[in-house]
Amino acid sequence: MPAYIVFGDTSLRDMARRRPTTLEGFLDVSGVGQAKARQYGDEFVATIAEYCRARDVDVDVDPSVRPVPKPSTRRGRSRSTVNIVKQLAFERFGRGDSVVSVSDAIGKKPEIALKYLLDYIADAKLTDATPWVDADTVARIAGIAKTVGTTRPMSILKELNGNATHDDIKITLACLENDN
Repeated sequence: MPAYIVFGDTSLRDMARRRPTTLEGFLDVSGVGQAKARQYGDEFVATIAEYCRARDVDVDVDPSVRPVPKPSTRRGRSRSTVNIVKQLAFERFGRGDSVVSVSDAIGKKPEIALKYLLDYIADAKLTDATPWVDADTVARIAGIAKTVGTTRPMSILKELNGNATHDDIKITLACLENDN
């Protein structure tokens, strides 16, 4: 049964925020009681743990540690607020934090965190993508980029037969651009 039928949006968001890897932690998720924990807990906890392990994402997150609040959506939002969030993202990327963990910390979608990472790579003129992409994938992307060029990420993705993500390719190409 799909997760969206078993759990509502609030529960799924809380699950994504907490990323529990134990049944005890799963019971702390909003909307999860004993019955749902008994029926679905093992499967959800195993899936969450596997996903987070594969992507090097923090698990069993304490929900009392709040991310940076989202800036106001009112017109006239100050540019300095955006710069503060971007600066926080840059600091975390400087420590090698993943796109997902930075996304959580700044309270933005992963797509925005990825954009900030690409900006960080360009600003810092980084040539090494391995803090965010494993070395074998970087090597494969670089090898393919030598033959098809760096302006065609979809061609690289196709050559890799699904063995890398589009984000991996963007990050690696951004570093390769700085190496030239």
